[in-house]
Amino acid sequence: MKANFNINFDRNSSFVWIENTYKLRVVIGVLGMLLPILLWFFLYLDSGYTRPLPSISHYYYTRVVGIFMIIIGVLGIFLIIYKGGAKKDFIVSLAAGLSAMMLLLFPTNSIISSFPDSNYPYFNTVLEASVFRERAHFVFAAIFLGCLAYMSLFIFTKSNKKKENQTERKRLRNRIYKICGVLMIVVMIVIAINPGNTDNLVFWMEAVAVELFGFSWLVKGEALFKDKKAKFAAL
Repeated sequence: MKANFNINFDRNSSFVWIENTYKLRVVIGVLGMLLPILLWFFLYLDSGYTRPLPSISHYYYTRVVGIFMIIIGVLGIFLIIYKGGAKKDFIVSLAAGLSAMMLLLFPTNSIISSFPDSNYPYFNTVLEASVFRERAHFVFAAIFLGCLAYMSLFIFTKSNKKKENQTERKRLRNRIYKICGVLMIVVMIVIAINPGNTDNLVFWMEAVAVELFGFSWLVKGEALFKDKKAKFAAL
């Protein structure tokens, strides 16, 4: 049974409404997968800069900060209001949503210390160095990704049917959830042990993590690998 999540928009209007958690999951998945792509693309349009920044979080300091804050903020809100099938599901999603919001309140370190700087024409914000802020950002980022990995591994894979009674598509979806969850954990480990962020490895690892996260939510929202409907309805 689908759990309804109603937002009272007029269906005859041009607004998009979300009437159940399946659509909410699809929105979350799409936003997650678009995040690194939109940040890189619009910074390129603005300044012609083609290289990725040291991390996704560093786009907070650039002229595409609006995209960064809107997508992270919307993801945070949607994760906060997301309702799973059990209380634990809500708690994990709530922790992920709150952590996402904290990433905006505690930005990562700035890669420049003064403004303006002709070597970084795409930057428009500089903050003084703060060990507390930077550590808080790292902790909340770890909680955020950890919660998303947990949801893929242990929440999305749940079913009210025994494994032998599950559909072939459900078993396939569970394999996808587990692969995404495990790879997200691997990404977190790589980021943690990366000594100097060589070749902007953190950005690429974060990009992989959000793509995995978005893909798993698209599958959970039944945008992909949905159970096939029976060809003939029972009389």
